Amino acid sequence: MQIKRYLFTGESRLRTPLRLLIAGISLLLTLFLGRVALQQFDLPRSGVLRLAVSQSTIAVIACGVLWVIIRYVDQRNPSEYGLVPLTTQWLKECMVGIFVAGGLIVAIAGAGLWIDAVQIMGVLSTQPESRFITARSSETMISIFSKLLAILTFVIAVAVAEEVMIRGYLLPNVESGLTALSDRYATPGAVIITSGLFALLHIQNPNASLLSTFNTFLAGVWFATAYVFTRRIGLAVGLHFGWNLVLGAGVGLPVSGFFFPITVIDLGINTPSVFLGDSYGPEAGLFVSLGVVIGIIIISRYRKRPDVNIE
Repeated sequence: MQIKRYLFTGESRLRTPLRLLIAGISLLLTLFLGRVALQQFDLPRSGVLRLAVSQSTIAVIACGVLWVIIRYVDQRNPSEYGLVPLTTQWLKECMVGIFVAGGLIVAIAGAGLWIDAVQIMGVLSTQPESRFITARSSETMISIFSKLLAILTFVIAVAVAEEVMIRGYLLPNVESGLTALSDRYATPGAVIITSGLFALLHIQNPNASLLSTFNTFLAGVWFATAYVFTRRIGLAVGLHFGWNLVLGAGVGLPVSGFFFPITVIDLGINTPSVFLGDSYGPEAGLFVSLGVVIGIIIISRYRKRPDVNIE
């Protein structure tokens, strides 16, 4: 009886550390086996198309595994974590997130142009599919639009998968576990812990720095704030998706150290600076630090509007 008391809650559910351990092992195993399985298929040769197919497949599999864990390990309905269904309010919040994040990127890019940190190099430009871009290339319109579609698929997959796993599942579970220690600090503690993990997941990206890691942590707080204030991941998914899409495919700047192979407006960084970052991208600059803080304030005010109440 004593052992059962330490393993299970009063609701006959496994305690938080055990649930998180099972979820973590299951997801890691799934991701590993999924990548091994994908290597057996003849994926598109184009780097961005290959990445879109593999990332979206892994995202679907991971979300499916997480659904099983939520239902049978957590003994909860996914809607309790704000994961489903895709209601009108959910979609509205997602669109708000896209416009807020996209607007902030445009403002940051505009500030970069104002201080001459970047310059416009072209419109609807393509570039080699590599981490470091040294040349531009011309392609057919069919190739351009296929790459744009692949980028859109890839960005959606990344945003949904990361938000479902980190904000949609991990955050409320960590919050639940911390409640046993302190009701008052459970939510802030969960936000800090999950945002720290989010930053660590990007620390191995090309040219990551202390400032880029700090900014990624701030972005994690931003996305977590969106989830905590709405208790759905729609707003967080919109923020994450809008940020990556507009930064990489909108203005052509690196996203966490990686270039997108095609961009609507092609901005080139003149010289690395503390304001707009370096080869890692603007996320290694102070403009993003300020922009994310402004984003947190905007999301906080958005949630306080009375007509945002849900269900």
